[in-house]
Amino acid sequence: MKVTFLGTGTSTGVPTVGCNCPTCRSKDPHDARFRCSSLIEVKGKNILIDCGPDFRLQALRAGITHLDAVLLTHAHYDHVGGIDDLRSLTYGHPVDVYGNSATCDGVKKLFFYCFRNLSPTAAPHYVGMLSEMHLHHVDDGLESFDVAGSVNVKPVRAMHRYLPVTGYRIGDFGYLTDFKTIEKNELDKLKGLDVLVLGMLRSAPHGSHLSYGEAVEVVDYLKPRKTYFVHMSHSIGKTSRPVLTSMHDFKAFIDTLPPEDRALQPYSQVGPNDVMNYYEYDKFESEEQRKMWEKVFLNPIRPDCALAFDGLTLEVDDPC
Repeated sequence: MKVTFLGTGTSTGVPTVGCNCPTCRSKDPHDARFRCSSLIEVKGKNILIDCGPDFRLQALRAGITHLDAVLLTHAHYDHVGGIDDLRSLTYGHPVDVYGNSATCDGVKKLFFYCFRNLSPTAAPHYVGMLSEMHLHHVDDGLESFDVAGSVNVKPVRAMHRYLPVTGYRIGDFGYLTDFKTIEKNELDKLKGLDVLVLGMLRSAPHGSHLSYGEAVEVVDYLKPRKTYFVHMSHSIGKTSRPVLTSMHDFKAFIDTLPPEDRALQPYSQVGPNDVMNYYEYDKFESEEQRKMWEKVFLNPIRPDCALAFDGLTLEVDDPC
């Protein structure tokens, strides 16, 4: 199985329009992120996970000439905004699109012209926009289903705050993004993976996405061989690597240090729920404090995790 990351950025993409932060100014190509999407090539089939507004450029860059199935996580625009661009791949070659009920309903509302059934007596319409797509509901309780004839997919249900989203497992590959909470029995479906792709928005907590600290907790529970983080904002980049979640994490670490090192606390005006990022280094009262913060928070990504980047390709064990 081959996995290609077509996009690894959050809903705004990176660089973010109107932003002048170090990541958005970065010349490093790894800091340029399209909206989230991945291509799975398995058993001679092409399966797309999500189809955001950057799909046209992603498909041209990756040389995609056909699709056999599309798996949608949810119907937010950054994950479905490119569905109209599937038209050129579906003329004469209908493609099956899968998502939960909320996702399918959202797609039909956003792209009503792609799914309209016109009767012979209907008023004239421009029908060139119609796509040959068949929507399939991935209902709650469904253990697995086959796509593209023979590729078995296991859906994983999670919550993007109040919105149900769907992750997917294909063999020993798992993909789950844009979620904040998940029931244990659903998360357990992702145990024993070779590769896990996991949404991780930023270092600081967020109401509907995992922070870095929360994502690491998921990794520690599932113990995949390797985890690749996606759906990252501009606060994650070459100049701003992920950090732990909160001041609570820092204080917990301080408690493990020898007494002579415990006096090295962050700047006193930083609140108990704040996270100090790269642009706040000048607030430290001493060089020692800055070095301590970097030692704790700006450590490299752990060996079993990595930041995915656009264009990255992986070889994963084929499903049984």
